Amino acid sequence: MKNKLIYILLVLFPMLAFAQKDARQLLRGQIVADSIKVENITVLNTTSNIKAITDDNGNFNIYARPTDTLFFSSITFRPAILVLKKEHFEETRLQIKMEINVTVLDEVIITPL
Repeated sequence: MKNKLIYILLVLFPMLAFAQKDARQLLRGQIVADSIKVENITVLNTTSNIKAITDDNGNFNIYARPTDTLFFSSITFRPAILVLKKEHFEETRLQIKMEINVTVLDEVIITPL
């Protein structure tokens, strides 16, 4: 009985050791746009459901690891998705350029009450 338990542990232990992924690292980034303030943009790590919000200058800090997916959203800007790679963690500050979400109205109708 003891031998069976030892064999089972010897088989399962390597599987558990190799199943562990890299720990999440702090990723520092900045969102930039053309002459518009980039504050209060939501940064969501869709892999781990960790969220961050940018400050007045567009800076954010979020815990992530390579192969995680970041989703950037705001009312003012178009949503953006970034799949992280090892190169992104080698930079001192990751820069993301967001495009302005322009809404054009065809016509406006004003009616009296």
